[in-house]
Amino acid sequence: MISPTPAGVVRRSAVSVSRRVAPLLAPPARGSVLATFTRSAYVEIDSRIVVLADALLLNGPLNVLLSLEHAQTRQEAGLCDGLAPGMAATMRDGILDLGPSCRIDIRQARLWDPRLTPIGDTGRRARMESALDAIRTILDAGAPRESLARPRARPPRAESGMTRLAHALRTGDAQRAGHLAGQAAEELAGLGPGLTPSGDDVLAGAMIAAAVLVPARAGILGERIVAAVRGRTTRISEAYLEAAAAGEAGEAWHRLAAALGARRNPAGSTDLDGAVRQIMAFGETSGSDMLAGFVLGMTELLGHLPRSTE
Repeated sequence: MISPTPAGVVRRSAVSVSRRVAPLLAPPARGSVLATFTRSAYVEIDSRIVVLADALLLNGPLNVLLSLEHAQTRQEAGLCDGLAPGMAATMRDGILDLGPSCRIDIRQARLWDPRLTPIGDTGRRARMESALDAIRTILDAGAPRESLARPRARPPRAESGMTRLAHALRTGDAQRAGHLAGQAAEELAGLGPGLTPSGDDVLAGAMIAAAVLVPARAGILGERIVAAVRGRTTRISEAYLEAAAAGEAGEAWHRLAAALGARRNPAGSTDLDGAVRQIMAFGETSGSDMLAGFVLGMTELLGHLPRSTE
């Protein structure tokens, strides 16, 4: 039985939880708060990363989305009053207590599946090439100046790593491609500031491309990349890379995959444009950097597909 919420404790309800992290939220467990932002917080539970986020931020592979009722009726500057890194996190009976004044009720949350659906009908190579040109145009117009989506912003290590990654993805033999992708990952891992460095975001985008375009190759590529980045980047970034290696990504990526898989030419569609802009809004440069890796991955992996005759 859950005791009444103590006075002074803010109680919030989760509306959805990713299948990837849902198993962590049932048995008793302990952890701590790693990082906090206005609308999100990163928590470690049993050595795994969980992201608590207001529903405006959409579903993600690590996300527990919280009802907006709290944000609409109170004036706090953050997810919960006084939440700060280092505070204890305690999970019990579907209730997550964070520090002394924040309680998250996850018992009624619906499950959300982060696994991407492959595009299908991949013989439409010409349509995919047209869509990639459209994504490049949006990136050229809107990516932050420091994003790796802009070639002029790439330091030598990033340029070298992305060149190696492109070579890995175009390699015909799957085992050889995995080996080369691991080498590229060693060069890109941890490159740049932030909780998810830009080099890692590029790797994640490339793995998402493999998952939606050539799922038969995605497994070996993801396995080698994840092994190569281990210990070379942040724990939070590793968690996102593990999800991407498993073909899991946020809600905006699902919308992009759906737009690419549409029977009509996705280039120039409002669905494609909207999904790309949603992705670009993630983090300061993370979304644009992931799209840079996605475009690189799709471009090289399309070479393994027959050219459409339509």
